[in-house]
Amino acid sequence: MLFPSWGLHHRRARHISITLGVASSTLLVALVVPNISVVFSLMGGTASAYVCYIIPAAAAWTMAGRSPGHPIGIAAAAGDAARVRRARAGCAALLLFGLVVGTLSTATTIAEWFQPKPPPRGACDGPGRFVSPPEAS
Repeated sequence: MLFPSWGLHHRRARHISITLGVASSTLLVALVVPNISVVFSLMGGTASAYVCYIIPAAAAWTMAGRSPGHPIGIAAAAGDAARVRRARAGCAALLLFGLVVGTLSTATTIAEWFQPKPPPRGACDGPGRFVSPPEAS
């Protein structure tokens, strides 16, 4: 899949280079990002849109060109062109919606990084009030 020109002779070198690349990029993210919730929110925003909208749209796009009675891959007849166009228009709409959702959720996560954080409050504080801890005597 990656580096197909290397062939079978360099299979072990390809495996080692891909493994080192994934492991070192994971280590770099773990060292740079101070809070794991940032990584979870970015991955959740992009992966959920991909899984919920984009993959089903791509699968339905592929299946739209098949005859309804033959799910194993027989192409639809020429008279079914209008049905295929309608189905693929719905697939394109679902795909575009998924791209919008993924973009907005990622943008929201990035925008939250730049919002000022309120000061931490004590455990027994009431709403809107900050009670400082008693001084030890």
